[in-house]
Amino acid sequence: MAVTATPQPRSLRYGTPMLLLLLTALATAHACLHLQHHQDTFPWDSLQLLQDMAPSPTQPCQHQQGPVFPDALLHNTHPQQAAAITLRILQHLFATFSSPSTPQHWDAQARHELLNKIQHYIQQLQQCL
Repeated sequence: MAVTATPQPRSLRYGTPMLLLLLTALATAHACLHLQHHQDTFPWDSLQLLQDMAPSPTQPCQHQQGPVFPDALLHNTHPQQAAAITLRILQHLFATFSSPSTPQHWDAQARHELLNKIQHYIQQLQQCL
């Protein structure tokens, strides 16, 4: 008996590029060397929060293509430019995750914690720039 594929909601198709943007933003957030280093667990905590919020897919999407991501962002050697790019990415993510159109099935507490952490890093980067 063949299993029919459940179509994924539109928000899940675009989830991978958003996660890549978040990971790149978090990786380059350390461009400001004078920021405190006592919060090195932020990327892992945030990944756990994203994982907690994401619905578990019933079947992997076979037609999903890898996200297109500009190499210029991945190989940036200018700390101030990287920090500015990171700030814009984090601001966009904050606006996206705080939008009223966020799926209702997401865990509200995990989403709130993620938004708090993103806002904290936005504030640190704003001080850096």
